[in-house]
Amino acid sequence: MASSPPTKSQRKFCWEARDNYFKCIDANKCVSIEDDKSENCAQLKKVFMEKCPASWVSLNC
Repeated sequence: MASSPPTKSQRKFCWEARDNYFKCIDANKCVSIEDDKSENCAQLKKVFMEKCPASWVSLNC
């Protein structure tokens, strides 16, 4: 059974989490998501992955 699509507020939280995580990656001069091997952005990555539907959190380029 398919789950219902995210609500407007759920999408907003997801996008904010995504933006914060990508800002951290940029600030730490990571070339790609896979390049972020440090713990600098670990908490932001966790929030991003928790707030967004799994199909939206593909970390593969």
